[in-house]
Amino acid sequence: MSLKGIYKRYGFCGILLNMSLKLLSGIGVNVEVNYLLAKKISPFSEVEERRLQHWGIQRLSLQDFKQYGNVEWFTERKLKHIEKLLESPFENECFGIIQGSQLVCSGWLSLHYLEDGEDKLLLPNGVGYLWDTYTNPLFRGAGFHGKLIKYRLYQLSMKGYSCAYSVVAVYNRASYRGFVKNGFMKKQLFFTYEFWNSKKQTTLRLR
Repeated sequence: MSLKGIYKRYGFCGILLNMSLKLLSGIGVNVEVNYLLAKKISPFSEVEERRLQHWGIQRLSLQDFKQYGNVEWFTERKLKHIEKLLESPFENECFGIIQGSQLVCSGWLSLHYLEDGEDKLLLPNGVGYLWDTYTNPLFRGAGFHGKLIKYRLYQLSMKGYSCAYSVVAVYNRASYRGFVKNGFMKKQLFFTYEFWNSKKQTTLRLR
């Protein structure tokens, strides 16, 4: 990513915070600072549904990631994780846009759990979780992030869910703005931390 792209994504304060966290990591103190964002889901109108259908968003398979994904991002390790997630289709779904020979963007939807590292936190009833949104660097800035947010909200609405959560690093300004633009609000500021290879802890509370 170029310096301009880094600044656009994180901003000056975000860059300083990210650098500070990396310095702490160098001495064995791993700290993540995130927002838990939330949005109440409203029914979609027929006009909104027709607009969604024209975006070309589809449900993705493991083969889609292997065939169209950017190999610099979708490494063998990442693909193995995706394969594991897709083994539980009633827990995890992934959507994206493929244009020509490239995966333009992708975004995950969890129906029961919020994953925090190796731990799974049970979501409250009626709440879905939007996570791991990716946009190919060649297509950034074209609004695909927002489209995937809205499409996953639509999927939750169709399944009868009443609320959506997402987690965004406090220094990721671009992602945060995308969620706020789609009606998400800060629900909680939380920390995930690990000291010198101790068990990872979090201050996140979902209820």
